[in-house]
Amino acid sequence: MDQPLAGRTVVVTRASAQASAFVIELESYGAGVIVCPTIEITDPESYERLDEAIDHLYGYDWLILSSINAVDFFLRRLAAHNREVSELDELKVCAIGEATAERLRQAQIHVDVVPVKFKAEGVFAALTQFVGGRERLHGLNLLLPRAAAARDYLISNSTPGESRPGTIKGHACRKCRLHRLYQLVNCQEPGPAF
Repeated sequence: MDQPLAGRTVVVTRASAQASAFVIELESYGAGVIVCPTIEITDPESYERLDEAIDHLYGYDWLILSSINAVDFFLRRLAAHNREVSELDELKVCAIGEATAERLRQAQIHVDVVPVKFKAEGVFAALTQFVGGRERLHGLNLLLPRAAAARDYLISNSTPGESRPGTIKGHACRKCRLHRLYQLVNCQEPGPAF
């Protein structure tokens, strides 16, 4: 087999739980791989607001999921409340990215919109186009369970009387200490964390 990456070292910075398939692929091309996650996906400090939203799904028009992690954490909380994915049938669903859309489809959840651009601006544009113009976003309630550190573009672009995005912490992303990556790249032995 051709190994175009032989003699090369690749640092994979994805979260550990999501790196394995990529690592195997890189190694199959001959790369030496160092896994050094720069973020850690964890539970949020509290699920209170997400649980409340799940208990009141009927109050939302849209569910917007920004990543596979958002899907997995949302579905876990849905199951914890003994709720069925069929209860999402009345909502419009926006998946940011094809991988997110595929995870939703695997869970038997329909996907209405997959924005072409994955940033919040692209989501806003896709929703605006789907509903037929910005004025039709008026009064819609959007449920956006996401990482606690995500940007607030949808909120900052919703003026009073327009759509009401409910951004809720569905999971947490913590930055991992980068000193380990620095040591690996510079071929240093691990030292104490700072």
